[in-house]
Amino acid sequence: PGVDTLQPGEELDFDPSAYDVMHSFHADWPCMSFAIVPDELGQARTKAPFTATLVAGTQASQPSENKLLVMKLSRLGRIRHADEDEEDMDEDDEGDEEPAMEYRAVRHEGTVNRL
Repeated sequence: PGVDTLQPGEELDFDPSAYDVMHSFHADWPCMSFAIVPDELGQARTKAPFTATLVAGTQASQPSENKLLVMKLSRLGRIRHADEDEEDMDEDDEGDEEPAMEYRAVRHEGTVNRL
């Protein structure tokens, strides 16, 4: 903190060319941490669409509203960059299907700040 400060009126901007894969999703409450659950799909995955399972814990305003979330993200495709030709995209990487998220929420009395 404090190493790189923004000047008044300066804003950070998203540069999609910096990412090969980027998807966003939201929980009801902020999550202080998350963990990637190991699976049997392989360590060095290079072909899209990708699948990942995550676990996170919420930090709700009332302890009784907290949850432990288990999320399976699937059909995560690559970002198509403007400078890529269709030929550069691997057929397996096209990912025409919409990304999907399946999740289960388990009630947890108290804040989960580290998994």
